[in-house]
Amino acid sequence: MTKALVRSRKVGGSIVVSIPKEVTEQEGIREGELVEIEVRKARKDWFRVP
Repeated sequence: MTKALVRSRKVGGSIVVSIPKEVTEQEGIREGELVEIEVRKARKDWFRVP
């Protein structure tokens, strides 16, 4: 399992996140594959994200 901090964005009526290239390469994920995700809102002070 690989962790990544990503920012969500709105596309149409949905909220989406992108999987960083480094993560897809490390995990061997290709387009069209089914992936399992765990969603947790990050605390800004943990990662110093503005």
